[in-house]
Amino acid sequence: MKNLLKTGLFSLTMMLIITACGDEPFDVADGGQLGAIMAPVGNVTYIGGISTGIEVPLNTFSNEGVTITSVNVVKQLFTSDGNSDPITYEVDGDVFSQSTSELYADVPVGGTVKSNSTLTPGDTWVLSYSMSLADGRIMSIGSRTTITFQCAPYPGDWTVVMHDSYGDGWQTNDGNGGDGIQVTLNDGIVLEVGLCNPYVSSGFACTATAGFEGSATVTIPSGTVEASWYFPGDQYGEISFEIFGPDGSLVFESGAPGNQGAGILPIILCAP
Repeated sequence: MKNLLKTGLFSLTMMLIITACGDEPFDVADGGQLGAIMAPVGNVTYIGGISTGIEVPLNTFSNEGVTITSVNVVKQLFTSDGNSDPITYEVDGDVFSQSTSELYADVPVGGTVKSNSTLTPGDTWVLSYSMSLADGRIMSIGSRTTITFQCAPYPGDWTVVMHDSYGDGWQTNDGNGGDGIQVTLNDGIVLEVGLCNPYVSSGFACTATAGFEGSATVTIPSGTVEASWYFPGDQYGEISFEIFGPDGSLVFESGAPGNQGAGILPIILCAP
């Protein structure tokens, strides 16, 4: 009796294996029917002021006898000011591409079309997909593409106006002197500005004080992708400063003397 039971289970197992293998290949996401698959690129970075548009490879593949008639792309813009309505395109091909103007034009937020100068770094466009097949089926795609906006800094001469309420120059991360404001570019170059002091020589080209203040220029070259501004600190609570962009706009103001702590400064002025 035991031998008969083992033989029956073995036969049933073999039937299941043969049945399962008989219909391949198929797309599991399409319920086992012959269909198509798609693997779009997941993450894209758009750099305002440098990028001229976007190209997203869609990486579609159809099984034998199946024709993809179009890829349907739904685009939506998500910003710190709110989100756009979704807009749908039909793409004939294996790449979704748009120029900068096309990327912004049809996804207004609150009735206003955004631009490089009005987005905030970290805002995103999100693309979702489906595929239309010649036999009338529409296949939904689980994968999405996130296009993240980053802000290339405005190239040119930035002006840093510096103050010391005691009148003896800057003492930042050292009681006698210290480092200046450091601007680190994406190519590794570090630019540094600060007020000179009478106690120790500075390790950078400091600005001699004219009474209680002075100014310096930070030149950011055209084509720079990223510039990180760092303030080293204020030993005695005497320092304040303002930073103006190449277009003359006030980009950052530290406030009253001693108000600004050490750390990265939130300097954002996108390249035009």
